[in-house]
Amino acid sequence: MGGYLLGGLRMARPAKLNCDYFPHFVKYDRDLDYLIERFGIEGYYFFYRLREFLCDCDNWTYRINTDSDIVYFCKQFSKLYLPVIENQLLP
Repeated sequence: MGGYLLGGLRMARPAKLNCDYFPHFVKYDRDLDYLIERFGIEGYYFFYRLREFLCDCDNWTYRINTDSDIVYFCKQFSKLYLPVIENQLLP
């Protein structure tokens, strides 16, 4: 299954659904500023670790449908920060 261009032309290789890198801007956006204010360095770590994790997911999306999906997601982060993450994810 390859990628397609406008007009139905086929690309030489499949369209890429994830990315190899993301920009690390020096000015904080609102979301990162909130995480740092609320969780300190742990919020900073989580923000960028989450971006790294999502870069490897198709369309920057990770679906959580089962408990095992939550466990896998949480294991992608240091166990030191796991309680903070779980408290925000689980009711």
